[in-house]
Formats: sequence, structure tokens, C-alpha cells
Amino acid sequence: MSNANVPIKRKETSRGKKQKWVFKNGQVPQSKQLIKLCGEKLGTEATLQFFGQLGRETGVKEYNALIAMCIDKARTTDCEEVALVEMSKVYRHFKEMRKHGLQIDEVIYGQLLMFFIDRGMVEEFHFFCGPIKDGNCNSIPRLGYYEMLLWISVNNEEMIRKLCDYIAADDNEDNLQLKENYLLALCESQRTDDYLRVLEVIDITKISDKHAATVFKSLGRLSLESFTEKFLLAFKTLDHGAEKILRLIFSYASCIPNIVVEDIVLKFESLHMKFEITPSLESYKELIKFCCSSRKVQLALDIVNQISQGSLNLSIDMLNCILHAIEENHECNLVRQIYSVFCCHSLKPNAETFRRMISLSVKMKDFGGAYAMLNDSRKMNVKPVAGMYNAIMAGYFREKISAGLRVLKQMELDSVKPDPQTYSYLIGYCDREEDIIKYYEELKCSGITVTKHIFMSLINAYAACGQFEKAKQVLLDEGIPVKSLNELRSALVSSLASNGQMADALDTYEEIKQSGGDLEPRAVLSLMECLHSERDLNLMLQLLEELHDQGYWIEGCCRVISFCVRKKHLRLADKKFFIIWDSIYAA
Repeated sequence: MSNANVPIKRKETSRGKKQKWVFKNGQVPQSKQLIKLCGEKLGTEATLQFFGQLGRETGVKEYNALIAMCIDKARTTDCEEVALVEMSKVYRHFKEMRKHGLQIDEVIYGQLLMFFIDRGMVEEFHFFCGPIKDGNCNSIPRLGYYEMLLWISVNNEEMIRKLCDYIAADDNEDNLQLKENYLLALCESQRTDDYLRVLEVIDITKISDKHAATVFKSLGRLSLESFTEKFLLAFKTLDHGAEKILRLIFSYASCIPNIVVEDIVLKFESLHMKFEITPSLESYKELIKFCCSSRKVQLALDIVNQISQGSLNLSIDMLNCILHAIEENHECNLVRQIYSVFCCHSLKPNAETFRRMISLSVKMKDFGGAYAMLNDSRKMNVKPVAGMYNAIMAGYFREKISAGLRVLKQMELDSVKPDPQTYSYLIGYCDREEDIIKYYEELKCSGITVTKHIFMSLINAYAACGQFEKAKQVLLDEGIPVKSLNELRSALVSSLASNGQMADALDTYEEIKQSGGDLEPRAVLSLMECLHSERDLNLMLQLLEELHDQGYWIEGCCRVISFCVRKKHLRLADKKFFIIWDSIYAA
């Protein structure tokens, strides 16, 4: 190719790429939103025609989004005719996908089949299995799972018994995957008698590892210890490997109902002893994760001590998992135990591990201990990073201690460059406009990218200094990403309200609502906290309706109750109290 033709070829290649309907990972939410919008306005079939007229190639993601809309409409309607119309659209979409050689995945056909199962629509279920199986033989075993759920849903005793006999039969090894899927559906159902009958005769050792784990979870859920021991013995006799048996023991023990975590750990250990299997490092990792997710951090630390006394070597991953749980549960005092484990066993934490331990020490106001960890990081040849210093700096600023600025000097002495979070703290805790400008100029000169958190710090700092107009002008910065604008507007509402500018805060709140946005939950709570007038009750209740997350909603209800008690709206306070109590009980 001559040099003169290179630019022409590049243009042709670029033009060809633009003709294709391609979404990268970062564009997937936008593509789904576009398809949903078009589907709602034009209808699913007209949307496909519209994309076709644009010369765009419609792929699996686009078809899945449109099919999901049809299923959702069918689920939410009470009119049988409307549901049938939507199902006919789904069928045509399936045919179109097969025509273009596209795969119909379980992520979409699973929703459809569950719709038929919930409605007890047997004929429609089998009718749609045809295009699903067409050209996709791999879907046949998985369809067995939904078939068993269908017969259980409509209480077809004859078909359930027939499929149970088929699972137990030992005459056809080729259909083992289909049998496994029948079994999975059965073990997830409430038909315990049928399940027990199958367990009596099934050869558990022929089931795949993934599905065997599901079966053992169901054994734990139903407290079937005799079957558990029988199956574990079968695996051990055929020498299936200690690691597999350890995973199955954990699957069983972790699903036993109405039992405290400590007893689950004891059950886990007793089964190891009974079958003479030494726990592996991987099995201990799973147990530690389970304890941490159950908020039993001290128990996880006890397991770590138990490992350290044996022949197994501790891993950094285990301790990082515990550190994360300590942060989540606010049990900061346990960081000293973790740190002693590192020191006693000569483990080398990474920079992130040190940052977390320093942060936990600071939260206990143990600044001496935090600095000691910072110095120890150098002794362990872990290069200090800005995050370690930021944790100490933030702690000083929270406690209103001027030593926060000394941390910046220490960073300079140690040749550690400030990062965006450093400047976010420095700006956020300024009490003079001159200092805000000074640090912001330093930030821009250093070449550091201005992040969302720095914009928030500017808003909070200007509002705290009484420069409310400048706080509002931060939102006019051209460098603010569009996706962060709503969050920054919410930060402005919170800052204005917290600094006594309720009128401006409510005006900004109305602007957010009129532009189709929603106030961030923390900003909602901050605004509710600043409402004091008796006529603000309606606004308080309106703000409460915007809290959709249960945790934030309960916190908002507590503010409403406090407000009602102060203003002597006791009847409403009683009502909200019982609603909160019901929500906590349900959770």
C-alpha cells in the first residue's frame, strides 16, 4: 500500500467500526438505558426496526434488554391478553436471534421460564423450550432444572415421581448432567420426602464438584447429618482428594440453620477429626471469611492463632480479610491483635495493609501507635505511600488538632508526594479562604487531577468560611464529570443546610428535582437534621420518601420520630416507631 492511500484506508476502517453496534464495558449501562427508553417509547419491535434503519448491528445484549422488558410487562399486568401479546413478542425475538446465529443464554431464558413456572403455564413452558434448544444443545441439561421446578409448582405428582426415578436410575451415564439439574431443583424445593427418597439410592460420587457442593448445602439446611457422613465416607473411600472433601464439609457446616457461628466452627472441626482429614490453608481461609461475614471477628482471630500453632503458614490474604471486617464492624481495638500476629510470625504486610492498620489506630486516637506502624513499614522494606500519611492527617483534622499540617511536612521530608486525597483533606479542613486558594493552586501546579472529592472539599470549605456564593460556583467548573454532578449538587445542599443557609439549600434541592435527579441519601439525612420549624413536617415526610435503602430509611425515620416528639406530634411518632420496628424485625 502506498503512503498516499494510508489516510484513506484509516478513514474506511474508522467508518466501518462506526457502522457496528459495539459497546465497551464502560458503556453497557448507557446502552441498556438507551434500549429501555426506546423500548418504552416505540415498543420492542419498532426499536429493532429503528436500530436497523440506523445501519446498526443488533446483538445479544440488545435482544436481551428488549426481551427482559417484555417479560417485565407480562409479569406486572393483570390482563391475560396483554401478557400473551408480550410473550408472542418474546417468541419472535427468539426466532430473530436464531436467524442471526445468536445464542439464547440462561440469563434471559431463565427469566422467561420462571415466569411460566410462577403462573403454572405448562403448555407455554414447553412451547418456548423448542426455540431455546434449537441450535443450542448445551441448554438441554439446564432446561431439566426448570422442568422439575415446573412440575413442583403445579403439584404434578406423577411427573415428579417419574423424574425422581430417572435421577435414581443407574442405567445411562450419558445424561448425568440432566440428572444433576433435576436433583438441584429438587434439593431447592420443599419436597423433603421426595428428596430423601432420591438421596437413599443416588451415587453422590458421580456428581460434579459444583453440584455436589449445592447438595451438601441442602444437607446442612435440612440438618441431614447422617446423609452427610454417608456421602463424605463415600468420597473418602474412592479417594476423591482431601481438598474436595474439605470444601464439602464447609458447604454443609456453613448452611446449618438456627446455630451460632461458634457451633458451626466446632462442627467443621469435629467432621475433620471424624474423617481424619487435616484442615488445609484454603479451608481455613473459607472459615475465616465466613466468620468475618457473620461479624465474628474475634472468632476469626482465634482461628488465626490456631493456624499459627500448627504446621500451616499464615497468609496475608487471611489477615487482610480480618482487617476489612474490623473496619466494617468498627472494632478498631482488634487492630493491635492483628499487628502482633504480623510481628510474631515475621509476615510482611503490603502498603495497603499498613494503611488500614494505621487508619484503625487513628480512629482509636492512638496517633503514637499509628506513627510506630509507619516507621515499622520502613523496617519491613515497605515503601510508605501517601495513603498512610493521609490516614494520620485526617485523624488530626477530625480531632481539630493542628498537627495535621505537620504530617504534610513529614511527607516532604520522606519524599512522599501528596495525592488527590491529601489535598482533599487539606482543602476540606481550611478555615480561611486564603488557605483554600493556596492549596488549590498548589494542587493545580503539581499536575494532580482534580477529583470529585476535591470538588466536594472546595464546596464544604467555602461554605464553612461563609463564602456561600463561591461554594455554589464550584459546580460551574468545566472539569466536573457529568456523572458526578448530581453527587456534588447533593454535597452543596448538605453544606448549605449545615451552615444555616436553609433557603438556598432548599432551592438547590428543588433544582435537582426539576432536572430529574435525586438527592443523595446522606444529603437527605443532613437536610432532615436541619429542619426545625413546625411547618417543616410535610417536607420531612417528603424527604423520607426519597430514602429507598433500608438502612438510610430507618435512620430517616428516627429523625422523623425525634422531630415529632420535639413538636409533640406524638400520634405520628408512634406510627413511625412501629413501622421501623417491623422493618428491623423483617430484616
